[in-house]
Amino acid sequence: MNLILLTGSEAQDALASDEFQEHWRALYERCPWASACQHPGFVLPWYRLYHDAFLAVVVIARYPEGGLAGLLTLARPRAGGAITAAGERQAEYHAWLASPADADGFILAALTVLRRAFGGVELRLRYLPPGIPLGWSVAGGGAARHCVLHASRRPLVHVDASAMARQRSKKNHRQNFNRLGRMGRPAFEKIDSHARFAEVADDIRSQYDFRQAVLHHQTPFRDDPRKLPFLFALHERGLLHVTVLTIDGEVAASHVGLLSPGRAVHLGLNTHSPVYAAHSPGHLLLAMLGVRLAEEGMPLFDLTPGGDEYKEHFATGHDLVFELVAYGSGTRRLAGQVRSAALHCAKAGLRAAGLRRADLSAIRAAFPEMLRRWRACVVDCVRGRPHGRLAAGWLVRQAGAAPGDTLRPALARNRLADALCFDEAGAPLGYWQFQRQAISRMEHSRQLYSLAKDGKLLVCCWLAIGAAGALPPELRPVTDGREGAILLFDLYRHPEFADRACVVDFIASLLHELRRRGMDGPIAVDCGWNPELRQMFEANGFAAIDRAPLRRDGESPPVGLREAGS
Repeated sequence: MNLILLTGSEAQDALASDEFQEHWRALYERCPWASACQHPGFVLPWYRLYHDAFLAVVVIARYPEGGLAGLLTLARPRAGGAITAAGERQAEYHAWLASPADADGFILAALTVLRRAFGGVELRLRYLPPGIPLGWSVAGGGAARHCVLHASRRPLVHVDASAMARQRSKKNHRQNFNRLGRMGRPAFEKIDSHARFAEVADDIRSQYDFRQAVLHHQTPFRDDPRKLPFLFALHERGLLHVTVLTIDGEVAASHVGLLSPGRAVHLGLNTHSPVYAAHSPGHLLLAMLGVRLAEEGMPLFDLTPGGDEYKEHFATGHDLVFELVAYGSGTRRLAGQVRSAALHCAKAGLRAAGLRRADLSAIRAAFPEMLRRWRACVVDCVRGRPHGRLAAGWLVRQAGAAPGDTLRPALARNRLADALCFDEAGAPLGYWQFQRQAISRMEHSRQLYSLAKDGKLLVCCWLAIGAAGALPPELRPVTDGREGAILLFDLYRHPEFADRACVVDFIASLLHELRRRGMDGPIAVDCGWNPELRQMFEANGFAAIDRAPLRRDGESPPVGLREAGS
C-alpha cells in the first residue's frame, strides 16, 4: 500500500478527475461504514465552497497495481486550529474509506504521514460512524499511542412500516394534525425537485436561524453565506432528503437531512414556524417522515448523537459512535484528557442543575442588556420620566374608518427573515433579546407586521386581538362590547429610518391590510411618551381618549389576546 499526502489546490485537482472519482465511488460502495459525508458529491462541493477558510488535506493509498486502497479527506482551518474532516461541522460523521481488510493498516499509516507533515497539530474526527474498525487503537503502538477515543450514545429509528404507522397514529399527533387542520389545509410533501427546494429554502433558512438565535445565540445561515449554496449542491447530487409540512402552502415545519443512499437518512435541520408552535408541527413532521421512510424502503433513520429529549420520543434503539483525537505528543494527550474530564464534569453539573450551555450564553448576554436598561433609567430620570412605565398614551381608531387609496408599501406578516434583520444600534432591546421576545410573542399568537429593505428591518409593529373585557377599562367603551378588539403595540423604527412620511405610510398599509382581512373594528394603540409617534398615528385617523392605566415597559399586552384572523 503506497500513501501520498496532497494539500490545497493539488489535492482538489487530484480529486476532481473523472478517473479518480470513479475509483472513489467504487471504494465508497465497498466500505460498509461510509456515510454521505464521505461521498464525492459531499466532499467536492464543500472543498470548492470553503477553500478560502480551509486548506484541503488528503491522504490517498493505492495498491501496487494502482487501485485505490484508502482515502481520508481532511481540512485544516486557515485561521489555525485542529485538522478535521472535510465538511467540518456540516459533516455529521468523519471517517476514512477503505475495505475492511485494509482499514486498520490504512489509518495507522495515514496518522503517521500526518504527524510528519504537520508536527504537533491535533487531528479531531467527530463522530466516527458505527462499524468503523477500531482494533488499531487498542494495540497502542506507533501513531495510536497519541490517540484518544470518546464514546457517545446515538439514538436510532429502525424503520418498520407497522411501528411507523403506530407512531404516526398516537393521540398527540392526531390531535395536533386536527388542530392544524382548523388553521388551514395541512399537507406533507417530499421535495425531490430542485426548483421546489429553492422555493421553500428561504423559509427553512429563516426558521432554523430564528430558533438557533433564541437557543444558542447563533444564526448559522446569516453568519455563513456558503451554507445554503452547499445545501443546494447536495440536493442537486441526490444527497439530501427534504420534507416539509405546509398549512395552506405556508411552511409550518421542515426536515433537511443527509441521505446515505440505501443506508440511512440522518437527522439534520429540523425547523418549525413559531406561529404554529402550540401544535408541535416539528414533532408531527417527524412522525409523518417515519411513515414516508418506510414507504421508501429506507432501513434506518439516524437521529444523530446529542442530548435532545425529543429524540428519545422517537428512538427505537441506540448504538455508540466515537470522537477520535490524535494529539501531537504524549504531553498534549495528557493535557487534553484533563481538559476533557473537566468539561465532562462541567456538563454533568449543568445537567444536574437543569441548565444547558446555551443558558450560560444567555446569562453572559444579559449583562450588556442590564447595562442598556441602567443607562435608560438614568436618561429617564434626567428627563423627568417615570422609568419602567409608559405614560398612558392610548389612541383609538374607530370602526369603519377606511384608509386612503394611496399606493402603500407592501408589508410582511410574521416574516422571520425580517425579524432576523433587526439592528440593535439605538434600539431599546439587544439583538438576542429581540429574537427571544419575537419568538415568545409569535408562539403566543401575536402578529408581527414589518417592512425591511437591503437586509435591514426598517419598521415593525406588533398586533394582537382579544375579548373586549381583556382590555384596560378606558378602552372598553370604544369596542362597543364587541369581541375581537385590536391592539397595536411596540412600533419600532430603525434609527437611520428618519423619513416620517414613510412611517405614516407603513401605518396606513397596516390598516389597509387589517381591513382586507376583515378586521375593521376599533383599533387601539399605546403611544406612550412619544409625541412624534402620536402624530403619525393621528395622521391615520387615530384620536386620543382618556388616560388608561399604566403598564410596565416591555410587558406583553393585556391577557386574553389572541391571534388576528388569517
